[in-house]
Parts: sequence; structure tokens; C-alpha cells
Amino acid sequence: MKHVQHTVRLSPALNRALASVAQQRGLSSYQALKRAIETGLGQMTNAPSASVGAALSGEERATLSARLALIEALTDRSLFTASAAYVYARRGALRGWVPWANLGTWTPLR
Repeated sequence: MKHVQHTVRLSPALNRALASVAQQRGLSSYQALKRAIETGLGQMTNAPSASVGAALSGEERATLSARLALIEALTDRSLFTASAAYVYARRGALRGWVPWANLGTWTPLR
């Protein structure tokens, strides 16, 4: 395996923290830096993805399911009402009926 060299600049606070960790574990500062980078990259690449479904409890899922059922029922009702209004208006237009003219003389469609 071919190694690649990188130059890293650390702030004085990070340098002190790295030197402290290296001293506590009996490592050189270069070994401590390498382990810190490997650990950080490992955590970044193996981090579990936060999905919405996994984070919800059973009660929250039940609440969302009930709300979605209500929204679906309201949508069905709205579409039915809109369709009925369209059909009613179309049928009246095709027969030449105007709802605001001769209000007392109109008879229902058969």
C-alpha cells in the first residue's frame, strides 16, 4: 500500500489537546494524529443514516397513520364533490339551462 503525505495545520488548542492525548496513551503526536483521523473518518463513514421512520415510536406512527387516513378521506370527499359539481354544470350547460335565469320555472333533470 502506498502512503500519501498530507500537511495538517492545527490551532494551538487542538495541538495541546493532541499532545495531551498522545502523552496519556504513550504515543507520539504523529501516531495520535493518525489515530484521531482514522477514528474520525470511521465515525463519519459508518454513521447510521437518520431516517424519519426509524426515529418514530409506535404511538407517533399510529398518530401519523390516523392523520393520513383523515386526509385521504377529506381528499376523496373533495374530489367527489368537485366531480359531481362538474357533471351537474356540464349537464346543465349541454341542455341550455342557466341557473340564474327563470329561477321559478326550472324543473329537475331526469
